[in-house]
Amino acid sequence: MVFKDSTSLIKKIKTGQLGSIYLLHGEEGFYIDQVTEYLENNILNEGEKAFNQQVIYGKDAHVDTVIDYALQYPMMSERRVLIVKEAQGMDVKGIDSDSKKFLAYIKKPSPTTLLVISHKNKKVDGRYKWAKLIKDHHDVLESNRIKDYQLKSWIEKYLKAKGHGVENKVTDLVAEYLGTDLSKVSNELNKLIVNLKDGQKISLKEVDEYIGISKDYNVFELQEALITKNSEKVGRIVSNFQANMKRQPMEMVVGSLFSFYQRLFIVHQNLKENDGFLTKNAGINPYFLQKTKEQARSLSTQGFYYVFKIISDYDARTKGYRNRSTTREELLKEMVGKLMMVK
Repeated sequence: MVFKDSTSLIKKIKTGQLGSIYLLHGEEGFYIDQVTEYLENNILNEGEKAFNQQVIYGKDAHVDTVIDYALQYPMMSERRVLIVKEAQGMDVKGIDSDSKKFLAYIKKPSPTTLLVISHKNKKVDGRYKWAKLIKDHHDVLESNRIKDYQLKSWIEKYLKAKGHGVENKVTDLVAEYLGTDLSKVSNELNKLIVNLKDGQKISLKEVDEYIGISKDYNVFELQEALITKNSEKVGRIVSNFQANMKRQPMEMVVGSLFSFYQRLFIVHQNLKENDGFLTKNAGINPYFLQKTKEQARSLSTQGFYYVFKIISDYDARTKGYRNRSTTREELLKEMVGKLMMVK
């Protein structure tokens, strides 16, 4: 059976429906780690683990050697647990081939061994016979990377599961700064959670204090200052960004501004549509919709054309095109200065 999320697979395991082989693969390591850690920590008790739980790494093993381990009998326990972490590291040693021994084992696995294959950062090539066999006869987790538009909802659900509500602007800010690597996002959120009281609602103040994303100097404050033509505020934010380019990389600023103006442009072109259409097609939180409409009216269609041209140009220059010596600090100041002039 193929699972698309770790929760469903772990729920099945908790009911006692243990399989013989688990293939955990895909680009998103967070869910793979969740299942791996659950199996590593909950199948055998501490006394059984010493003799019957084995963790090996793909770079240190050949697939045929893994099967030799899997065929060993447990000692003073009903089963063995064999976990192959970073199985993608076995690529040059056999996992990317159809080992006869591996195929034979998949067809008839040891009833006393639980074999876990953790293959992170990419999916297993489904054309291999062994991959097809596991998919047909055993449990598989396909761990896909989360989409940008899903991240805010994921953060909100993650915090809710930990017992914390969150202010609307917090999820936007955290998603913008941390990106879609869920392992990184969860680590940063956990830093925040450990410093909160039970049930405490999370505000920008806590994000600033415990994650280090400034509530005053961030891309959302820059966006609002640009669209309202608040030159004094823009100047303060740009100066702060220039002094902290590692925390506010130019690539992130450019990408954020593009997304911001893109949402505004969609709204600008569809102001006669109903609110449901706008929230769905522009990906806007209903809480911010009225404000977004006001911002969208502040630029003309021609103005949006100039904005996208400016952002595209500085995106290219940031990546080294048509730019030999201008620093990122200078590029940031130039770009923002031009955006301020657009009407």
